[in-house]
Amino acid sequence: MPKKLSTTNKWGRWLAIIQCLPRGGRKITTERLVTMLGEQGMQVSLRTVQRDLAELVSHVPIESDDAKESGWRWKKDSAWLVSPEADASQAVAWAMLEQLAGGLLPPNIQRSIAPFFKAASKGMTKREQAWMEKVRVVPNGFSLLPPKISPKVHDLVCEALYEGKQLEFDYKREGETPKYYREVNPLGLVQVDRQLILVATHAESGNEPRQFLLQRFVDLRMLEQAANKPPGFSLDDYIALGGFGFSSGKTKQVELHVAHWLGVKLQETPLSSDQKIDENADGSWIVTATVSDCQAFDWWVMSMGENILRLE
Repeated sequence: MPKKLSTTNKWGRWLAIIQCLPRGGRKITTERLVTMLGEQGMQVSLRTVQRDLAELVSHVPIESDDAKESGWRWKKDSAWLVSPEADASQAVAWAMLEQLAGGLLPPNIQRSIAPFFKAASKGMTKREQAWMEKVRVVPNGFSLLPPKISPKVHDLVCEALYEGKQLEFDYKREGETPKYYREVNPLGLVQVDRQLILVATHAESGNEPRQFLLQRFVDLRMLEQAANKPPGFSLDDYIALGGFGFSSGKTKQVELHVAHWLGVKLQETPLSSDQKIDENADGSWIVTATVSDCQAFDWWVMSMGENILRLE
């Protein structure tokens, strides 16, 4: 258990207060700060925290609003005390996070770490900048441009997932008029190729997860009701069972006779953890594995064409 900070340790108390202050436009009351410090083992009075904040405002970029119930927060676009400029390796990590996972971050977190993203470009030496020019993620095969998603839709979907709230929305499939969905329970946000997909249940689906493409939302509202998660649901299990490959939820045993080059490739990147592979005298390979019973696997087989000599 970490050592509790001393109530009389002013610098430790200041650091704890700074760590509690929110970013992204949100605020926190002085009373809430007292409670949060108490949860860390620091029993301090409201007056003490008020004095600390009055002193801190002269040294770090924080501010209080003018509301009747005063709230404190970091100033917009303010730099963090632990700046990526002080550590080039951290700057590289933040820059790569922005490239690879920006679309999957809740909007409040995106706003709160935006100063880090901004500072990352300034915190890298020429060596780190050169590294960023030497690493890329390339899609497997031909890739379409990403669809246009309304910023409001993206933000509300992420916020509902983050807050654990229900949604209601109008959703338009190709060639259809928009359909109204109520009491939607967000379960996960998944990026497939260049598309963002909401996995959710709704009033008509019971506990059966459904998928919604974010670019097809016509209108969207977050509700106050808490989202309901189906018993035992796991997003990882849903994906593993082929949730994005039109799966039956079952597995199947397959035996493939494949060309030499494909056998070598499957040695490096197996079909499954229980895959077994043997080479024939003619240079072809026999591969046995347990795979998901889904169309994604069938499409992969068809894409291999004559390189799969036989499938059982």
